[in-house]
Amino acid sequence: MTGQLSDVDVPALLPRGALVLPESAEVTLPSGLTVLAVRQPSIPLVEMRLRIPCAEADSATIALLADSLCSATSRTPTAELAKRLQRMGGSLSATVDADRLLFLGSALAAHLGDLLDLLGEVLTAASYPEVETAQRAARFADALRVVKVQQGHRALEALNRRLYGDHVYARPTPSPEDVLAVTPADLVALHAERVRAASACLVLAGDLDPQQALRTAERALSGFAGGGEPVRHRPLPACRGGTPIGLLDAPGAVQSSVRLALPCPGPGAADFAELDLANLIFGGIFSSRLAANLREDKGYTYSAKSTVVSPQAGSAVAVLADVATAVTAPAVLEIGYELGRMACTPVRAAEVDQAREYLLGVRQLSMSTQSGLANLVSELAAQGLRLDWLGEHASRLVDADVPAVTEAAARYLNPPSAVVVVVGDAAEVAAPLAALMPVSRNGVEP
Repeated sequence: MTGQLSDVDVPALLPRGALVLPESAEVTLPSGLTVLAVRQPSIPLVEMRLRIPCAEADSATIALLADSLCSATSRTPTAELAKRLQRMGGSLSATVDADRLLFLGSALAAHLGDLLDLLGEVLTAASYPEVETAQRAARFADALRVVKVQQGHRALEALNRRLYGDHVYARPTPSPEDVLAVTPADLVALHAERVRAASACLVLAGDLDPQQALRTAERALSGFAGGGEPVRHRPLPACRGGTPIGLLDAPGAVQSSVRLALPCPGPGAADFAELDLANLIFGGIFSSRLAANLREDKGYTYSAKSTVVSPQAGSAVAVLADVATAVTAPAVLEIGYELGRMACTPVRAAEVDQAREYLLGVRQLSMSTQSGLANLVSELAAQGLRLDWLGEHASRLVDADVPAVTEAAARYLNPPSAVVVVVGDAAEVAAPLAALMPVSRNGVEP
């Protein structure tokens, strides 16, 4: 190369925290379906996300429904459906959690109409043949058996049972036996009841003209209907923070899975930016206080972290650490200590600045890819928010100061609010844990 750096025109940096929001358009169709189209022409592809509410649905039936939906329709057998996707350079699948049924798709930009035509066919003409349904149920049940013996998953389920009681959130995955009991008639009935346009939200992101994409979606999904108010979750039970440590036995385990949860507000709250920063300082990034203590200083674990999770019925700060059996109680002690420090002592200005720069950078990165942008817009829509919230949130991050972040930490990261669960060898860890606080087996067993 012979050119000099001085010969290159380097774009000026954006103002700190500034976000350039992409061109977008929105419409709510007569069917009740909301369509959001966002232009991101980095590559000639489009990403699609369709979120359909499914609160309080039977977990086994809705899980098998998601596993079956995109395999065939009454008009298109499995092999032909796969060929149609291949011709458009596309993909189409479905997944589910306690809040929503989510379709994920992509295609070459020139085939957006074809992708939406196929989506419309799946939504209105999915088929559930008896033999194929039984085969899918058997495969899904086998996969669940593998997942449910993994210690990390057992810890998640135990924490949810302690945190949510008899709420549907307490059962993140169905049992294999329940899945095997689902019939094609069950799938047909649930499809008719829940796969409907009212309150659903379609997101399109990619190399598209937003207004034209709205028209394409309206044409392709004109047959997707179904009205009425969506089923809503029952209120969450009051958080039982300060209750005994929930201990689930894993005989012979060489590690313990430590999980904590603290209730907190969701993204729509006025002080969510301050909570976001406080969480990162505590355990949300690799240089956090929690990682510095448990990983760098004590060597108890390779990874200790916290994250804010925001299902629709209520948000929480989740804390995760997998530690050696011998240091289970000391690790729980140190997690409580770091929560106490967050609640009782001011954060440092340097910590706030580092967390702020990290969050602003991550947000820019999440908008730089079509799939990341589609996911982000869909997740915001589930909270009743739109892209302009990102600009407002960035401004609040820039404005957040040490006193405000310290106040949020004291409000939401205080140890008495925490629900604590440990999955480990009870013969080895029960007595040391009991030296810290009471230990109970109640409410953690499946």
